Amino acid sequence: MENADKYYADVSLKVTDVEGSKAFTEIDEMECSSEFVSRMIREGSDRFDYVYDLETADDRKVRVKFVGATLRKTSSEKLSAVRDEIRQVLEEKGDSQSYEEIMENIFTDNLQEEIRDKADEIYPFRQLEIRKTELKE
Repeated sequence: MENADKYYADVSLKVTDVEGSKAFTEIDEMECSSEFVSRMIREGSDRFDYVYDLETADDRKVRVKFVGATLRKTSSEKLSAVRDEIRQVLEEKGDSQSYEEIMENIFTDNLQEEIRDKADEIYPFRQLEIRKTELKE
């Protein structure tokens, strides 16, 4: 992943298999630092939070938590419409991608860019980021 620029993300790995002196791992959890999230929210804007339980194509369950900041104060109807749009994108991705592919798209910002584009059609965001992912088993 050459394009990954997630200096603010803490990643937890879980060992899945051991062969001799090699340990194979997968991402168990990714979380943005609290400093990054607190810098995102400014006076005169609304904080946007959304939590969605995603099921991937390889039958893994992932909890995805979003955080965002609007440019200005906004109505709850617009934020609700953004949540619906995010849910649709995540359902589509979950049906077609494995857990590994989804996590790669999160780290390369491909998933966030697609969601930001859809969300900005409804209401402009200063920032919209995946705050945390958790592998549920």
